[in-house]
Amino acid sequence: MLQLDNFCDHCFSVGCGGGGYVQILKFDDFILWKEPIICNSNDEGLYFSAQGLRCGTIFWPQDLYFQFLKKFGSRYDYYDDYEKIFKNYELPVSQAKDLWRINGSRSINSSTIDLYSLEELEEKFDFMYFEDYDYEKCLQLYNTAKKQLDTAQKAQIVILPNNAASLVITFQILGKYLEWSTLSYVNNQFYYPVGDNFAVVIV
Repeated sequence: MLQLDNFCDHCFSVGCGGGGYVQILKFDDFILWKEPIICNSNDEGLYFSAQGLRCGTIFWPQDLYFQFLKKFGSRYDYYDDYEKIFKNYELPVSQAKDLWRINGSRSINSSTIDLYSLEELEEKFDFMYFEDYDYEKCLQLYNTAKKQLDTAQKAQIVILPNNAASLVITFQILGKYLEWSTLSYVNNQFYYPVGDNFAVVIV
């Protein structure tokens, strides 16, 4: 977990007010900044999300991220130090599922710090479509994918296959038509989009 400094709204000094927290994850040559999972309601005020993550998860190319750390004086200034932190690292399935949920939540709400849970998103579903499937078949595909992720033991992040068709869920919120590209299904493999052409898969 990393805390960011923010500009104070009153004195305009850096560090006067906390800028919130980011959860740091890693895959391949990328570092991810995502909103923290709030496991306990008592932690909500302590681990509130950094404002910059209201637009979704940030994917840093690793080399660029090290340049950022050096420029802004992080205590993790060198590649070797960072490699030790992520030695034998595996993406937790709970974080993989949360990345997918965040992508859906930010598809319909990117202007406030509030996020929808997966259950709240499902309550707001208006319609869904995928290739030539009817609604019931789309719903069955969604429920199957969700169950597989719920029961997964391992997950990883990959690049979405080129031209992968998406199961799209639509919403009608405050008179606005919104969409969430929820899933891709290629060669009997579910891909759970998490932003920037990346997706979670079960391994």
